[in-house]
Amino acid sequence: MKVSLKLKKPLTVAYVKIDGGRELVLEPMRRVELGIGTHSIMWRPSREQPFVQSKPVTLKAGGKSTIRITSSGARLE
Repeated sequence: MKVSLKLKKPLTVAYVKIDGGRELVLEPMRRVELGIGTHSIMWRPSREQPFVQSKPVTLKAGGKSTIRITSSGARLE
């Protein structure tokens, strides 16, 4: 399923890993293909900072398809 990864202000850039995969850069958004199910999200606001583990997000068929990265973590919208 196509998923939009978007930032919420005050973030202007974020570095994100989904399910331990390669690092993605959001400036301010990116679209990715993810399977239905639960995914782990790690993010950081700069390359100099360590990754922060967010709560897992669960994608459902026909459900919400935007993951918003905020200063407090990731959430499904």
